[in-house]
Amino acid sequence: MTTRHLLQTLILSLAPALACADDVEWLVAPYGWLPSVTLDQSFDDGSGGEDGGSSEVLSKIDFAVMLRVEAAGERWGAMLDYIYVSLADQTSISRPPVIDIDIESDLDLDVLELGGFYRQSGESFKIDYLFGLRNINADIGIVSSPQNLPATTVGVSAQVTDAFLGARYQRNLGEHWALALRGDYGFGDSDGTLNLLATIALRFNETIGLNFGYRHATIEFEEDIDGSQETTDISLSGPYIGLSFRF
Repeated sequence: MTTRHLLQTLILSLAPALACADDVEWLVAPYGWLPSVTLDQSFDDGSGGEDGGSSEVLSKIDFAVMLRVEAAGERWGAMLDYIYVSLADQTSISRPPVIDIDIESDLDLDVLELGGFYRQSGESFKIDYLFGLRNINADIGIVSSPQNLPATTVGVSAQVTDAFLGARYQRNLGEHWALALRGDYGFGDSDGTLNLLATIALRFNETIGLNFGYRHATIEFEEDIDGSQETTDISLSGPYIGLSFRF
């Protein structure tokens, strides 16, 4: 049995286990994220070379939507995490000998994560060991217009699925404040995905809270474009704020 199939089995087995548990806590947390998004893409720049090389074709700060849902028992829990980003940008690059290239690019990215965790409980802190599957859908459009040369259009549509493993540390900072740190790494169809989060939570009462944090994520994958393997690197980093509802 592969790692991915093993994780799928573990995730699916959490549902009936949580359904039978006497005390399950639900968490629903919508977020607004303001990440700086960088897209590096290798493409033919029209200069006649075999490979245009890798260039930063998109770099922009934009708004993104995140949603996290968790169901936690005493030791085991299930979680869902979703990210959606859609943006466009224009930039210019120069290539030797003397070629100026105007680039228009757009990116639609959604990341769906389904996983579980095992909780090592403590009096004032908790450590969760995370595992799961992460599905990434990326649609990228690039129009490059080299100086005195015809424009070239490149379209990349990729869907990759990774298994991920990681950990989360949570600690109470008094009656109303809490700290959470998370890190995980994904592997599988992609060339690697990294996900890091740091959160400060303010709890107004047992049901409603306000979360402030910072998230950094990187995604790298290869796709076949016109018979050649092209590499895409996507990096997202920035602060976020959201509400949390527990019941």
